[in-house]
Amino acid sequence: MCNICMMVMVEPTSGCDQCHCYCKACYVAWLAEHSTCPACRGSTDKMVRNRPLEDFIAEARVHCRNWGGADEPAAKRFKPATPFAADEQGGRGLEIWGCRWIGATSEFWGHLLKSCGWEPVECARHGCGERMLRKDAAEHDVSSCAVRPVSCTHCNESQAYGQMAAHEGSCPRARVPCPNERCGVLLERKGLCDHRAGCVHETVECPCPGCEVKLLRAEMEAHVDASMGEHNLPAMMREFSRKDREIAELNGQNANLRVQVADLQKRVSGKIIRKVFTWSANGWALDADTNSECLQFRGGVTARCCLDKSRTVSGEEQRTHHLGLQFQKIQFRVGVHAVFRILDLNDEPIRSLNLGSARSPFEGFTARATKGIYFMPTDEEKARALREDGSIKLRAVVDVYLL
Repeated sequence: MCNICMMVMVEPTSGCDQCHCYCKACYVAWLAEHSTCPACRGSTDKMVRNRPLEDFIAEARVHCRNWGGADEPAAKRFKPATPFAADEQGGRGLEIWGCRWIGATSEFWGHLLKSCGWEPVECARHGCGERMLRKDAAEHDVSSCAVRPVSCTHCNESQAYGQMAAHEGSCPRARVPCPNERCGVLLERKGLCDHRAGCVHETVECPCPGCEVKLLRAEMEAHVDASMGEHNLPAMMREFSRKDREIAELNGQNANLRVQVADLQKRVSGKIIRKVFTWSANGWALDADTNSECLQFRGGVTARCCLDKSRTVSGEEQRTHHLGLQFQKIQFRVGVHAVFRILDLNDEPIRSLNLGSARSPFEGFTARATKGIYFMPTDEEKARALREDGSIKLRAVVDVYLL
């Protein structure tokens, strides 16, 4: 027996001079927090597996832990219904329960985990969670498992046994009677609504505005014919007026939607041009501002892109950089959207910076003003973008459209 886990040793291992043995896993866990043998407190310089003791334990004869002997096994708490053994005189003797297996220690776990009928196991079906003895598992699976699949007798759809009652209460193929008194028609649930829409025994309201009479559908036509002169004509006119107001309100909503759609179409069709261009800057030091060539848009609109090192940010000197878009001339109200990209040696984007959208002359974006974005280039970006001549290359995509 292992003096750490108090069970039969698995892979007996010793490490002290006195050869005290323990389970290998127990010994490793012990030495993770201690440096001496649990028994003699001697030093443990080297762990050695005790092969003779391991072979002896493997060949020892043992009985199943669910043995029906003096010690109560784990299986007994399930109170199985088992037969009784006859005594020597042929009468009723002691109750037989528990596993009678006897074998070598090396075969113990294989028996317990695979074939012992008295070992408690959990139902194999997902969502059940019920525990029973292995010998009762097959009967549980076919007769008492709450999640075993069963077929609906109406639609033949497979459902969990525990959910079948709820399914039958809403199954569209189940035959149900019409709820109207004196009707009694039996039909599938999915056709009940259509049936009630024309059932002569359904209670309905008088269709004439202002009349609150409720009758069976079979009697309503006679009521309408007989009460034509008594129905309130002004009430009918009020109902018509209400409908007219609802129609006018819906027409107004449609008119607003048409205006919004027309405005969106105007913006799309009013786009002046998209400029995609590339320019170079004199490295990341940027002793002087680096501007692109002048961009010419239609309608007299010109612009430049710039890259410069920000001198101060929040009152402190930092190595923050600034990409900006500067318009020299704007004659109309325009919308602008721009995206800057830093390129590597293969002219592939390393990083994209979205300047976003702006309108002129609103939102602080006017003629001869620069709208920009601050960013901090990483050391990796600097190394990937820097070319042999010490320059870096950038690309910009600029959309300008009339408002």
